[in-house]
Amino acid sequence: MQIIKYFSLLIILLWVIFYAVARWQDPEVLNIEDARDPASSGQLARLSAGNTFYELQGPENAPLVILVHGFAIGSHLWDGTFDRLVADGFRVLRFDLYGRGFSDRPDVIYDKDLFVNQLRALLQTLAITEPFHLVGISMGALVAAEFAANEPLKITTLTLLSPLSQRQDVALFQLPLLADPLAIVLMRTQLTKHIENMVYLPVAELDTIKTRFLDEIMVKDTRKSLLSTARHLLADNHLDTYQQLGQQNIPTLLIWGKQDIVTPYSESAKLLAILPGAEMLSLDNVGHAPHLEASEQVDDRLRQHLTQKATD
Repeated sequence: MQIIKYFSLLIILLWVIFYAVARWQDPEVLNIEDARDPASSGQLARLSAGNTFYELQGPENAPLVILVHGFAIGSHLWDGTFDRLVADGFRVLRFDLYGRGFSDRPDVIYDKDLFVNQLRALLQTLAITEPFHLVGISMGALVAAEFAANEPLKITTLTLLSPLSQRQDVALFQLPLLADPLAIVLMRTQLTKHIENMVYLPVAELDTIKTRFLDEIMVKDTRKSLLSTARHLLADNHLDTYQQLGQQNIPTLLIWGKQDIVTPYSESAKLLAILPGAEMLSLDNVGHAPHLEASEQVDDRLRQHLTQKATD
């Protein structure tokens, strides 16, 4: 019994030391107000769950395209796509999901309902009532699919890049007591690796995206937001969302890189089977971020998809 007692005390001591060292290394030193770029062209929408950073550009009477980013990287992931769509004459809205970018980090459960409701509240605040084109990537594609499945009359077309549908392996960040200190120690390296794994071949934009992301994880409560998302969204299977979506008559385009190792290309067959009528753009030598790796092909196909409704 004495051995068990001393062993237990040793384990507790080691955990305390590990937690203390982790907290000492904690990169979260900025308030969100200090992190926001005053030179940015974006604005803040004051929603019930927290302030949401957004950018809206393009002619007021032009067709509206809304871009939804993924798990870790904020709306700056869409920089090139945003600018090119505006140049093509669209009105384009992008925003930072809660816990990312320049949006607030509210103390709530981060699941797909939170993000769908954030989009719904943003539309209400901006008085957007007409149907629009909705585009999402990775986790953002899941959010877009969930919104479209529940609000089909608001969607003109839906585009899903590398959509998340299957549960992810996040067991490490579900461990009681260990998840937070582990996240402090591992978040920077693991998510940097995640960003690098987004592409199959190097692209010039990746360094800028990585630098911006490393700045954003210095904002207080970013880690809590990401951990909550991992536990309450990434850890679940979401095929039910796509099954519900498949019952709606929404023109849907899937864009997927065949070398995607984040949401593997092999998952596309299952989604196509439950999304009757969906079209697919498959890209060789492309990973998880096709809009960065094959921008010309993606832009051409996206432009065709966004305009087909008007010409049908």
